[in-house]
Amino acid sequence: MSRHKDLKNLDLNDYEDEFEAEEELTEDQEEAYREAIEQVQTALEGTNIPFQEIKDTVWYYYFDVNKSVNYLLSKAIKAKEKDAKKTPVAQSQTKENSTKDVTAAVKKVTISQPSNALRKKQVIPQTTKTESEHAQIPQKKEPKLLDIPSLYEKEHEKPSIHLVVSGHVDSGKSTMIGRLLYEVGMVDERSMQKLKQSAANAGKGSFSYAWLLDSTDEERARGVTMDVADTTFESSKHIYQIGDAPGHKDFISGMIAGAYLSDYAILVVDASPNNFERGFFSNGQTREHAYLLRALSVKGIAVCVNKLDTVDWSYERFIAIKENILDFLVSKVGFKETMVHIVPVSGLSGENLIKRDEPKLLSWYNGPTLMNILDDFVPPTKPVKASLRITVNDTYRSAKGVCVQGRVESGNVQNNQVLFNVSTNSDAYVKSIIRNGHPHDWSVAGDNITMQLTDIDANEIRPGDILTTTSQPVKKTKSFIAEIQTFDLLRPILSGATLVLHRGRLSAPVVIKLQSVNGKKVRHITSRKTAIVKFTFLDGSYPICTVDDCKTLGKIILRREGDTVAAGVIRKV
Repeated sequence: MSRHKDLKNLDLNDYEDEFEAEEELTEDQEEAYREAIEQVQTALEGTNIPFQEIKDTVWYYYFDVNKSVNYLLSKAIKAKEKDAKKTPVAQSQTKENSTKDVTAAVKKVTISQPSNALRKKQVIPQTTKTESEHAQIPQKKEPKLLDIPSLYEKEHEKPSIHLVVSGHVDSGKSTMIGRLLYEVGMVDERSMQKLKQSAANAGKGSFSYAWLLDSTDEERARGVTMDVADTTFESSKHIYQIGDAPGHKDFISGMIAGAYLSDYAILVVDASPNNFERGFFSNGQTREHAYLLRALSVKGIAVCVNKLDTVDWSYERFIAIKENILDFLVSKVGFKETMVHIVPVSGLSGENLIKRDEPKLLSWYNGPTLMNILDDFVPPTKPVKASLRITVNDTYRSAKGVCVQGRVESGNVQNNQVLFNVSTNSDAYVKSIIRNGHPHDWSVAGDNITMQLTDIDANEIRPGDILTTTSQPVKKTKSFIAEIQTFDLLRPILSGATLVLHRGRLSAPVVIKLQSVNGKKVRHITSRKTAIVKFTFLDGSYPICTVDDCKTLGKIILRREGDTVAAGVIRKV
């Protein structure tokens, strides 16, 4: 059964018995329970006490925050003292410090007034106060900075477009992009021959072009892409920054991270016998990837009907696939027909990527090549004057500091500038910037960059963080309000449910509290509904942007038990 089965005729009465069997609290009690859990979590932040244990304790003490905190801290201290094999003096010091910890933790707990739900219903939900409102931002001195927007306007560099390559596992994505890189001259003949020989020696001769992107030993051994592989090439019109996303369901977080960075998408489907059906109809990833691409607002999509050479360039096979894909993308996913371009290709032979000469294809096809379609994509306008927001995708140590790979989501950045990381309340100097493989003095929104930072430790910055200026930081918070749209659901989502939230490289568990669905107050949400939802992180606080602050960082994806169930935009922090 497809995860996106059409549930238009779903009868909610079928679910009522199940819901009633699980309910033990009134709606007001549920809200009081959740609020007590949040307060206890805040008080115990940093103690590593499991979330389930917190829930059970709050339940046992009937939502009494102080009793719950005292019990959990006392239990944690006793466990620590029992495990610590120290001298009596050390044990005495441990007990003294532990007592101080208990006192400090209890002091910062405040007994809340009766829940809002017990007093009156609120129309506009309120978020918790953000940590960044209390944190003292460090202030490094920086020299006079360049006027980057003015310099950018004078620059005559080719415009850049970000693409994500998506599709079901084994549809030939990496092979097709590897062949495209070879066709445009990004790989010399000698290097390609060496790679072909290495692949042949490993018994994977047909994977040689894929190995241009699948570079790790595990990816080559398994024959699947496991994380986004980034590469860059140029045409006569544009600079293309491509993310080859994994197609396997186990690595969907990598696909989401790649799609977040993209302006347009390439969706690859396998035309070989039974494989299109396996990826499209039989619980394959083609459909989920399409929903994700639309949810993340890609501006256009090139659908490559790949491996058409395996069916002897059959016109009938191409038309059948084209009709199924086009109908699904337009009527189900919500793309406009003008946004969808479908092209027949062979990634292995390179046919119709940038040129075509196969007589059997030429006998019935006179449309564009893949490169023709890509060159017709219109580069997006870059918000170079907006507040600086840089997403961190990867970090590693260098001899002179910390190297950060990421993307400038909005604003601009330059050498010698001071960047601030609200996640760790730390700042750093920009030592150097690499863009499109070359050093630059500055970079703007939309650029994938590698920066060398100084005056910061490697443990003070990690994937998922957002770098800003000290004067315009993002907020770090445990909760926020978002507007979401559900996909086709196999069962409703209950208020109080735990989901996994994705935003770029960030992946974190959250508890949801439904505020309204299609304007009405409800306790669960079904397929294809719009809802206002309060989200609370279960494992700490995170940097959060509203969609008004930064369009890309204001978008979220929600998953449950391995399926994508909703997407949305952050409205209030």
